[in-house]
Amino acid sequence: MTIFILPVHPTSSETTQSTVGVTKALRIPGVLIATSSIIATSMSIGFLQATLEPHLRQFNLSPIVLGLMFVINGGTYAITAPAWGWLCDKHSHPKVATVAGCILVVVGFCLVGPAPFIPCSTTLWMTICGLVVHGLGMAAQLVASFTDALRTSIQYGFSNNLETYGLISGLWTSTFALGAFIGPSVAGILLDNIGFRNATMFIVFLHMLVGVMAAVFLSVCTQRHKQYTEISATEHLRIPLTDSERSRSGSHRHVRGQGVPIDRPSGMNSLIVCNSYSNRAGAWSRASYSGRYSHSYGSIETKRYLELTT
Repeated sequence: MTIFILPVHPTSSETTQSTVGVTKALRIPGVLIATSSIIATSMSIGFLQATLEPHLRQFNLSPIVLGLMFVINGGTYAITAPAWGWLCDKHSHPKVATVAGCILVVVGFCLVGPAPFIPCSTTLWMTICGLVVHGLGMAAQLVASFTDALRTSIQYGFSNNLETYGLISGLWTSTFALGAFIGPSVAGILLDNIGFRNATMFIVFLHMLVGVMAAVFLSVCTQRHKQYTEISATEHLRIPLTDSERSRSGSHRHVRGQGVPIDRPSGMNSLIVCNSYSNRAGAWSRASYSGRYSHSYGSIETKRYLELTT
């Protein structure tokens, strides 16, 4: 399926020096928040893997039913992950899905225990509901974090190619493994000392922190960056914009099939357009032929231009 679904990326014959790296990606605030979301989500998964079975011993479940309890959140993740991916691609910002995922994980862990501030004893149906909500939350966070890290890195100057895809994919996998190591380790210590219900507050506070960070970044930092726009090669080369159009839409440079915003004065845009090859007959170009002899005296193109004007 991967062979037929993935697009073909031809290898370029030009030798280019690689400038991307993990440390450079982690310096981007948006990517750092996305990796924090991955670590927190994998910690919640590892927390339940280490402590859910001792927590369910009070119900005296059979091995089959106990095994099905571990499938609930993973099955919910498998079913709902495509929907979260579709939402991130078509309708909402990935950070919105990250905030929603953090809220769902917090609600799920408050139900699994239940939380110490909920005045009721542990029931099986409440635990099942908490696992379902946790599956929804971890699907939102894991899907949105990869999409967000990839888009943000490209927005900050990373090339839109397989090298960047591999970098973000490796960063996602390594941070997920880091959280999967920290989660069960901390869960075992907390379970032995304060019990399951109090230990779940560690995951609750962790996701509340990540959710607040993502919400603040979404409301403040994203407004400072220009939106990423795609410009085709033919549109960029064959349709010169006027100075007023460029001042409204912003100047762009075409780099490897993607539009990159350039902070340049509008007057400089006018000079570039007028002196380009496609605007030989422009005002600036005609000024160069004002005399009888010019810097291109004797060329066929100059003679033809003088014959047309006389």
